[in-house]
Amino acid sequence: MARPRSFDEQEVLLKALDVFRNKGFRGTSLTDLLAATELSKSSLYDCFGNKKQLFLKAFALYRQARLNFLQSHLENAPHIRAGVEGFFQALLAAPAEGCLSCSEPAVVSHDKEMGEILATDQAELEDFLTKELTAGQQLGNISSAMSARALAHSLMVLYQGLQHMARAGTPAQYLQEAVTGVLTILDPVGGPEKNCKSDGRLQSQREKPAARTPSHRIKRSQNKRVLD
Repeated sequence: MARPRSFDEQEVLLKALDVFRNKGFRGTSLTDLLAATELSKSSLYDCFGNKKQLFLKAFALYRQARLNFLQSHLENAPHIRAGVEGFFQALLAAPAEGCLSCSEPAVVSHDKEMGEILATDQAELEDFLTKELTAGQQLGNISSAMSARALAHSLMVLYQGLQHMARAGTPAQYLQEAVTGVLTILDPVGGPEKNCKSDGRLQSQREKPAARTPSHRIKRSQNKRVLD
């Protein structure tokens, strides 16, 4: 009978995630991972596989935490426009480790599987934003001057640019002005507060999110930790 593991797998993934965010996939060595996770080489390989497999598992944890984080801002805001702004303000307030999917462009050209996973991540986030923005346009609190898809494209560029420039040490005021300026494209004539049909972020007015599998249930208290 196999002995029960003496470590928390999710805690190990969080520690590995910190290393990958700080050093990037290529810059992270096995020694770095062993030191951060405090596991033996055999334990790390037996449970998580090689460095690439560990990265992909940590990345899956990151993706779900980011989605939960975005959803919480949208669901707790009075309307979609406010939820989007709250999400970006939270990014500005967080330490500048940056977005994991934004930090690995060099890996994509050398690894087809990882490139496809990163591309899927970007597409899924864009699709989620498009769906929310479409709902906002229907309720009147998001501008219809551009398509919801085009607005989502703009938010994706803002999201990735914000992460890269924060990592480069760009002053916070510079980033704040960029966020404030770009988000004005979401405003309908008269502003979201004046024109919106109060949706209250009620679940009955939105498509309920797909049920999450047990492996994707991340504690709320850990969502921000994964992203910070």
